[in-house]
Amino acid sequence: MKKIVIFLMLIIVSLFVFYDQLANWVEYVSVEYKDSLWAPVALYNLAGFSMAVFKYDIALSAYLKARRHFPLYDASDEALFRIANIYGKQKRWKDAYRVYNEFCKKYPGHDWVPRAKEKAEKIKGIYLK
Repeated sequence: MKKIVIFLMLIIVSLFVFYDQLANWVEYVSVEYKDSLWAPVALYNLAGFSMAVFKYDIALSAYLKARRHFPLYDASDEALFRIANIYGKQKRWKDAYRVYNEFCKKYPGHDWVPRAKEKAEKIKGIYLK
């Protein structure tokens, strides 16, 4: 049991040590082989996992590339919302405000529009005075 725990810890540490290199590779392969059905899936999964481990620069890059190269993919709308979230986490208030508003205009029927409007108003009221 002790060996298994040590092995798992090594895998986790390795993921964080080599995460940036792995992310660069996934982005490269996804763009280089953009005709593959798995390319958008790889980018969106990379972005989502990067958000989960607080690697916001990598997540932002992956979401932006995914939207640029695969604009018609199912998760493109949610990616735009998450891009605004990342800008907020990075304290890039003008960018976050702009993207939340873009999301509301581009996807007016989306379930997340009320949240996007609320976040945009909060940013406007607190940070963009």
